[in-house]
Amino acid sequence: TDVSLSMSSSPMDMELPPTSQFLSDLKRTFDKDVTTRKNNYQVKELYQDAKHADQAGDYEAAKFYLNQLRVVTPEDTRVIRRLARLEVQEGNVHKAREILKSGLRSMPQDANLLQGLGQWEVKFGNTQNARNFFHDAIKASPRFANPYHALGTLEHSVGNIKVATTVLRLGLKNCPSNHRLHHALGDLYREAKMLDMAEKAYNKGLKCIQAEAESTGRSTHHWGQSFFYSAMSYLAYDRGSIDESKTWLRKSVDLVGNRMHSQGWLGLAQLEESEMNINKSRDVYK
Repeated sequence: TDVSLSMSSSPMDMELPPTSQFLSDLKRTFDKDVTTRKNNYQVKELYQDAKHADQAGDYEAAKFYLNQLRVVTPEDTRVIRRLARLEVQEGNVHKAREILKSGLRSMPQDANLLQGLGQWEVKFGNTQNARNFFHDAIKASPRFANPYHALGTLEHSVGNIKVATTVLRLGLKNCPSNHRLHHALGDLYREAKMLDMAEKAYNKGLKCIQAEAESTGRSTHHWGQSFFYSAMSYLAYDRGSIDESKTWLRKSVDLVGNRMHSQGWLGLAQLEESEMNINKSRDVYK
């Protein structure tokens, strides 16, 4: 069946939007061969159109494309979570939660959806419900790093330091190359004034980012790297080394393609202000 279709314009501009027959034919093709779904040109185009519409702030168009994807790839949790996120951005928090719950009814052991629901429970202040979802996500997929990170940072935020440490260490045992887990553990050590251990954790995280960049050839590692540089800056500040702290922050904000790292700029401006360098601080803010 010929299911080719141009996906390059927005829903309002498309002369021939995806019809029920088109979607039905595409889904039938996928049901015959799962690998086709992952490589199909039309699906990749729909993903790209949804992404571009989202980036352009055209949320209705993004939701349009994502809902088409939901028809032909109903088990793709990326689509479900993106739809939920778009609803949140438009203020429809309860609708977002229902989207995640509907996905979970179809896939009750999906770690992505369990973790996503845990995050919403955190937003609503339902700490115990969030814990339950995160624990279920870890049980469903022990090598999925995100719920370890979410649960560890949650326990850290409510002062359960021992539990947070245990969760993050367990996460690193199962996902040793996840830089976010190293960062979270470093933050925990730094807050506990265990500065040498914090430095080791941050350095391990940086090595993970660099190894991933080398293996994939991608340059997107700069974003994660900049946050580690900021963390090293705070560590230097805790040790009383203001100049070293500034150096790390400047490295953080000077990374190619990461000029919008507001956390680094803010920290640098505040350091200059703390030393009464008001003009320098003003220049950094600008």
